[in-house]
Amino acid sequence: MFIEFATAYARYFLNKQLGRYFNKFKISKAAELSPIGFYDPTLSFPWMLAKDRYYQIFIPSSFIDQPASIYLDEAAVKKVEKNQYHLIFDREPKTDFKHVYTLQNKKSNLKYHLGSRKLSIEGTCNFRDMGGYQNTQRQHLKWGRLYRADHLSKLGNLGRSQLADLTIKTVVDFRSFNEVAKNPDILQSTTQHVHIPIEQGKEENFIKKTLLSGNANLLQGTNIMKEIYSFFVTEAADKYRQFFKLLEKEENYPLVFHCTAGKDRTGFAAALLLSILDMPRETIMHDYMLSNYYRHQENHKYAEIGSFFMKREIVDQFLIVRPVYLYHALQLIEHQFGSAKKYLEKHLGIDESCQENIKMRLLSPV
Repeated sequence: MFIEFATAYARYFLNKQLGRYFNKFKISKAAELSPIGFYDPTLSFPWMLAKDRYYQIFIPSSFIDQPASIYLDEAAVKKVEKNQYHLIFDREPKTDFKHVYTLQNKKSNLKYHLGSRKLSIEGTCNFRDMGGYQNTQRQHLKWGRLYRADHLSKLGNLGRSQLADLTIKTVVDFRSFNEVAKNPDILQSTTQHVHIPIEQGKEENFIKKTLLSGNANLLQGTNIMKEIYSFFVTEAADKYRQFFKLLEKEENYPLVFHCTAGKDRTGFAAALLLSILDMPRETIMHDYMLSNYYRHQENHKYAEIGSFFMKREIVDQFLIVRPVYLYHALQLIEHQFGSAKKYLEKHLGIDESCQENIKMRLLSPV
């Protein structure tokens, strides 16, 4: 059966070589993905997208009164989309990408502090500031303290300079030993790199074996991803414990945590962290699903490559995060431990004192 894999690889290699000379064989860019499906106006915080010449901001239904009364710093609304929770503001072309704005309804005097969720760090596609999320006690996660990302091995001079501007003190790397050896993070010498390798269970080897045998179309991607998330819950507990212990100490901030794509190992870590911070389940899922928006072009590229070896719908099951993956992990936690906080305390050894210290580091007062 290896001949089937070899044949598929030969087709891929030939197509790649021809793509150097003929546009017909190049991987095309994906069509732009609408952000509308990634935001629910019942959420308790706004979501800002920084475009070339404007800011696109989705706002909570509780914030809207009259769009004309809403300002971004001192800039008035330029345009209201058909959905009244979707506003457009002019953007200064050289605005600092770290800048945190004040979004204010001058009629009701309600305010939010917000920045661009995704930071355009050269060499990354899923680098995000986790600030701005509002918990059930109306406290906000501070901006500029905690970032989640994809790998940092493709940073050029600009990317390194941008990372330096964020004054990152600690980078937590969840990738395996092999992943790090092949593509080490490119960091300033003053940045602490903490390697906490999380393998993806026996499923990773099973996928490789099935692919090489030429039977990739028999893979049940959704079931495999559920098993990987089960592995995170049960077998990777000590790794995640090390991560939360780092979050307890002030000297480690600002901090970035990442894996390769910044979606599964990182996504599960983010979900646990947001649970500690008393974020609603809807907020946790919103943060998790944003990987599909920010990784859209990368996912398209890898799906085009992967389709030489297996059906596109199977490739997508591995590339795209789906609510069922994270729900599966959270339901497993709740079934065995009762809640994410009890799981952290009983299985990871992150006691109430440690959780309160993390809250103190990351949450703004009401």
